[in-house]
Amino acid sequence: MGAKSRVVQVVSLSVLLMSLTLLIQGANHPHTSNPTLTYIALDSCSYEVARDLVRKYPELYGRILFPVDLNETIESPLVVLATNISRVEYSDLVGYLSRFNGLVASTDVVSSKGALNSSDLWSYCLHGDQEALKRVANGIIESVKTQQSTTVLAPTMGLLALAIVAAIVFIASSWDDIKDFIRRIKIPLPLIIPIILRQKVSVEDALSHPIRLKIYELVRSNGAVPFSKILELGGKAVVEWHTFILTRSGLVTELKIGRGRRKKRYLVIPNPEVLSKILPKLDERVECVIENRLKPLEKIAEICGLDSQSVVSILRITGTAVYGSSSSFKAITR
Repeated sequence: MGAKSRVVQVVSLSVLLMSLTLLIQGANHPHTSNPTLTYIALDSCSYEVARDLVRKYPELYGRILFPVDLNETIESPLVVLATNISRVEYSDLVGYLSRFNGLVASTDVVSSKGALNSSDLWSYCLHGDQEALKRVANGIIESVKTQQSTTVLAPTMGLLALAIVAAIVFIASSWDDIKDFIRRIKIPLPLIIPIILRQKVSVEDALSHPIRLKIYELVRSNGAVPFSKILELGGKAVVEWHTFILTRSGLVTELKIGRGRRKKRYLVIPNPEVLSKILPKLDERVECVIENRLKPLEKIAEICGLDSQSVVSILRITGTAVYGSSSSFKAITR
């Protein structure tokens, strides 16, 4: 490999590691601090509300400005409070503030962006309505959270995109080395993946989700259920994931019957005695396998129109055979 390729490898790997490090740090230490707010009060009631928000809600701490103070630098995030902006001299100011990028919340008479209800300001000023003040506070808090999420998401997505590009460049420039490494260690990836997928899931965790609980109850009450029936409980991707979790917990077992890729799928309870009675009623091929269980494996597959794997799965799950492998089993006479 040439010196140029080595340089590309080193640079891309360095960028990849740096990007991943920053992403991990961001995940472990998310930006949760509340920035100092700037309140702009356009009337006396708005000032009263802003003053008490700052006093009563530590997370809403900030400075309060009047229109005459706006020759100062405006700091964001910005909250504009007003109960009446009919004064002519405020019209240009309101138009400017409503377009301000740092505006996170305002009363509805100012802008629909982060709108707070101006009637809540009046309720608090005139009647001391604490619930009205609380609604205003919650509206500002939610608006600030939304801005923070957007602010954090943009650099995170940028780092992620950079990491992906660096990884692609590194793999492309190192592909020959990667293939050589795999060939040397002689560990095929298909053997590694099943080890990861065999990790057990506790029964408590498996039943902690309402969809998984519905799937389990459906299978438990029927003994065996076609997968097409399970799909009625949600989208395919969602159901597939929850089925995977349930099978990892051992609460249910998946059975595939057929030939090649087009196999009919069932979710069943791991109870051979029950399944040997229920499954033949759901699928005549199961009954065919059980009736011919004393014949050689290949013969059963031929007679019942199945592949050998399906035959072995049926014999195992219904408890009608004991075997050492897919080609070596001993039928149980009943």
